[in-house]
Amino acid sequence: MAEKTKRPNVLRKYEDLLSGMDPLRPMGRVVQITGMSIISEGPPEVSVGDLCRVKLGKSGDYLNCEAIGFQNNHLVLTPLGPTAGVYPDAQVLGTGRQLSMPVSDELLGRVSDGLGRPLDNRPPEISRDHR
Repeated sequence: MAEKTKRPNVLRKYEDLLSGMDPLRPMGRVVQITGMSIISEGPPEVSVGDLCRVKLGKSGDYLNCEAIGFQNNHLVLTPLGPTAGVYPDAQVLGTGRQLSMPVSDELLGRVSDGLGRPLDNRPPEISRDHR
């Protein structure tokens, strides 16, 4: 009888990342940009400190933002990158989480910016642990 060998699940870390996503999260919309603040109507259930994503123009990319306050029933966001491409009524998605970055022993010796994005021309760190 052949002995069964246990193979490592190389997709496990990606399965863990996908399990925390909610594809049916409600959306909001951009109503104003003033200086370095984006004012949006929604999305609901966003708290101060939560990350949101604003859809950019034709590229289809998203701009990460942090909810920093509320003003007249609107959400005040601070962009974590350039605002070029943000347009009136652009979709705003709540992520349901706060800013964090992956942490593991693989991070030792790496160079990253304040948002955890690599600056050393190596692929981004993927880890189950975030802080």
